[in-house]
Amino acid sequence: MKNLGFKVKIIILTGAIVISTAVLLSVEFISSLRESFQIEFKSKGIAILESLTSSVQDTLLSRDASTIQGFIDQYREIEGVAFVFVVDENNEVLAHTFVPNIPRKYENLEALVEDRVEIQTRLTNLQGKRILEIEGPILAGLLGRAFVGMDLDIIEDKFVNPLIQRTIFFTVILALLSVGGGVFLLGRVFRPIEQLTRVAKAISSEKKFNQKIEETTDDEIGELTKAFNIMISELKSHTENLEDLVEKRTKKLQESEAHIHAVMESAVNGIIAIDGEGIINQFNRSAEKIFGYRKEEIIGKNVRLLMPESFRSAHDHSLETYKRKGKGEVVGNLVRVEGLRKDGNVFPMEFGLGPIEAAVDHEFVGIIIDITKRKEMEAQLEEAYNTIKKQKERMEKELNVGREIQKSMLPLNFPAFAKYDEFSVFANLIAAREVSGDFYDFFFIDDDFFCVCIGDVSGKGVGAALFMAVAKTLLKSRAADDHSPASILTHLNNELSRDNDACMFVTLFVCLINIKTGDLVFTTAGHNPTYLKRESGEVERLDTVHGPVVGAAEGITYKEERKTLSKGDVLFLYTDGVTEAMDLSNKMYSDDRLEKMITTQKYESVENMIHSIIDSVNEFVGEAEQSDDITALAFEFNGPPQNVNVEKLEIVVKNHLSDMDNINEHFKVFAEQAGISEIIIKKFYVVFDEILSNIISYAYKDENEHDIKIKMGISGNRLTVNILDDGIPFNPLGIDKPDMELSLEDREVGGLGIHIVRNLMDGVFYHRGIDKNVLTLIKYLDADDKVPR
Repeated sequence: MKNLGFKVKIIILTGAIVISTAVLLSVEFISSLRESFQIEFKSKGIAILESLTSSVQDTLLSRDASTIQGFIDQYREIEGVAFVFVVDENNEVLAHTFVPNIPRKYENLEALVEDRVEIQTRLTNLQGKRILEIEGPILAGLLGRAFVGMDLDIIEDKFVNPLIQRTIFFTVILALLSVGGGVFLLGRVFRPIEQLTRVAKAISSEKKFNQKIEETTDDEIGELTKAFNIMISELKSHTENLEDLVEKRTKKLQESEAHIHAVMESAVNGIIAIDGEGIINQFNRSAEKIFGYRKEEIIGKNVRLLMPESFRSAHDHSLETYKRKGKGEVVGNLVRVEGLRKDGNVFPMEFGLGPIEAAVDHEFVGIIIDITKRKEMEAQLEEAYNTIKKQKERMEKELNVGREIQKSMLPLNFPAFAKYDEFSVFANLIAAREVSGDFYDFFFIDDDFFCVCIGDVSGKGVGAALFMAVAKTLLKSRAADDHSPASILTHLNNELSRDNDACMFVTLFVCLINIKTGDLVFTTAGHNPTYLKRESGEVERLDTVHGPVVGAAEGITYKEERKTLSKGDVLFLYTDGVTEAMDLSNKMYSDDRLEKMITTQKYESVENMIHSIIDSVNEFVGEAEQSDDITALAFEFNGPPQNVNVEKLEIVVKNHLSDMDNINEHFKVFAEQAGISEIIIKKFYVVFDEILSNIISYAYKDENEHDIKIKMGISGNRLTVNILDDGIPFNPLGIDKPDMELSLEDREVGGLGIHIVRNLMDGVFYHRGIDKNVLTLIKYLDADDKVPR
């Protein structure tokens, strides 16, 4: 193509343009025509559909399939109609024009049919053909829907393809005519142009501007000749004025330099230019303000004058390194250094030194930014950061305190009450980063009744933990003398509501279980439902709310409900941290997912149940941060041991040392009747003597008589003794154990008696009831400790 003449290139280009234009116009025309036919077919199909739906309404009401078939058969022969069929309101085909059978595509219309009242159209393929499928309701879809399929391939076969063939033929003819005509016309046009080319070459080679071309025509070529002659004349004139033009451009360059200087003088940052020896040759107005020197004072001086003594040697070294190696620590970088003002003050600045590439010798330009105010702000920011850091550390300590309070209030040793065959219990609490105040507890009220509770305190942090501790303590204290959950919560609500300036509250579920009979009494105070899974697998949702949250308002009386547990029944208690746990997409674990876990899964034990459900929650949450405490507790009732004889005795004595012998006498009779060995009887003599003498001697601050109750009972191989007094609150188990390795002279006074009691009994427990100290003693009676009766 390079070696072809301009004339040939024009001919080829013209032919290509003509052919391309013809092809593009043909394609556009055929595309528009195809779209027009498709619109016509769509309108035709809609008209058929509307006619059909209007005609078959009455017939559909009578369910006359043969009449409906007759209606649609009349559309079979209409050009472009591929198929017609009608379905009832259940999407069952009533009549169709398919031969022989309905295609598989339309055997299941549930996924295809859209429940809309307007006409729908969609393109589809059926047996290799492009079909425009039109669907519409019959009587707003109440009687069914009708479908009409228009065959779009007819448009291509009958209209588009023949038109394409004719278009190709005429395009070829047009191209041949265009090329032939172009060759003829360009021959006439290019003859004068070739003459112009020869003259132009002569002017270029001989540098003569006195040649002219004879003007022979008045057409465009003649105009081009005139223009060429004028160009020669003007070129001569331009050549003569070239020196004048250079002078003007030089003047503009000088003006540009002045403008650049003005820009440098107006810059906010200081700008200094130095040569390879560090001599200052440029010093803008901002640099004068920063350093305090006037330009006249500093130009010609070494830049070291603007640096503290400690920076000068490093600057000299960096400059010399750059001149030798083409790189340096300072050159080409923005660094933080110190500057020296004229008045001797040192200040922080950012300094960027870069080489001037166009300079013959080494020259550099430096940008100076005074960062005195920025450093002050950075210092303030650092101080603020340190303050925030300290606050964060304080908050972390507070959260840790809250966690420790929460942890210290929970029973964490499992298996709990392992020697009791009547039940098994297990619980787990996974604290969130911000402690939320969840808690659970379980404890014996007496030898028969076992209390289980779970709660969720409003708020977070230490406040929630302390409120939880108070609520749990009051609940346990009240339960010691009150066997009604409703009464316990009524009392607890009044206590917590009083002087509750923080407006905190707690949701609670409290239940009392008779481990001998399985009787269950419970109260729900604004808490999540508890699940009761029967041994048969049936699950009950205990979702009755017996009162609002505890602590919100005084004067509320709570109600309670009763159930009976059978062997193998399981109670599942939880807080909303389980069901409201969210994954990364903020989707909650939900009540449904929890209920499915409880209902469908079988668990080997209550411990396995708790671990499985919490694992399920953690798996659902994934990498999302835990936002609330996750707490769950399970209690399984196993029923009383077989062949158990329950024996009980209750003694009341006054706070006189002389009454202590009565206790021993009553206990001896009780123990001998129960077949308890003499060794255990004597152990209890020692225990009674130690505990009762302390109560009588130290529990009362007045001279009045007081009752001391001793309740004892035998269940299976377990002897339980509860000692109750209304003296001052005192927990003997809080006394430090004595160091038995020390001699009597070196050992601290106190603690030895309760130490002896601990060693003689299998279990010693204390809690404060309603105005009462309650000390519980447990002794397990092995076969060797009982005598036959």
